Amino acid sequence: MTTLTTPRYDRAGDLELSFRGRAVVRPLYLAPAEARLFRRWLEIMRGTAVPYALGGAYAHYALTGIWRDSKDLDVFVRPQDVRVVLDAFDEAGFDTELRDAHWLAKVHSPPHLLDILFAVRHMSRLRISDDWLESGLAARFLGVPTRMLGPEETLATKAYVANRDRYDGADILHIIHALQGEVDWRRTADLLEGDEEILLWHLILFGFVYPMHRDWLPRELLRRAFERVQTGPGDVAGRAFRGMVLDPVSFRVDVAERGYRDAGAHPPILDRSGRPL
Repeated sequence: MTTLTTPRYDRAGDLELSFRGRAVVRPLYLAPAEARLFRRWLEIMRGTAVPYALGGAYAHYALTGIWRDSKDLDVFVRPQDVRVVLDAFDEAGFDTELRDAHWLAKVHSPPHLLDILFAVRHMSRLRISDDWLESGLAARFLGVPTRMLGPEETLATKAYVANRDRYDGADILHIIHALQGEVDWRRTADLLEGDEEILLWHLILFGFVYPMHRDWLPRELLRRAFERVQTGPGDVAGRAFRGMVLDPVSFRVDVAERGYRDAGAHPPILDRSGRPL
């Protein structure tokens, strides 16, 4: 385990997965009640028979070995399965809500949350689909068989998270570092639907932070992304202003007062009942 702080709790069990032909075992430092709750949540997920993958802090931990205490459990599902999942948790006695019809539902058990994500944050055009989930890694969390988001999918969920109070760039760099650059970069770019510039940003940052490991960077992707950045404005006018994708608060002034069109704005995926529109 890699950590800068002493975990608050004893080892409650393990996160086990098979990755690139080797078995990985990560200890889980959870309070007993927390471990029971997370185990129950995963059992409920399994009982729905809905395809899903575990992501968030625990996917990052699985890939990098960097532990951080988290009161959230993140699962990724297809939009058409959200209502089934919420119904299962309602029947189990939990409080649920559709927090944002573009990408997020929640299960509450204070102080813990189960986040049910069906699109990439701020990017509802990037919906979780079968190919996101089928490429997941076989895993066991506290003894419960589950699936874990793969590295490319994990990178895609973090690429646009860059607002004032939350930035996942360090997570991205640590995943690249842990894998020594052995990432399917073409697939990563495809998952982001061609937004190679956003990858360029993180790759340049990796080269700055880890200059001794620049040979781990994908040179062909860097070349293509630089070419896109140099494209004349006439070729990218259809994409318009994309600041709101990164931080809807800090860049709101550009849309509200400066006349830019929010190219990241998309209609909600679900209706108010949690069913696909």
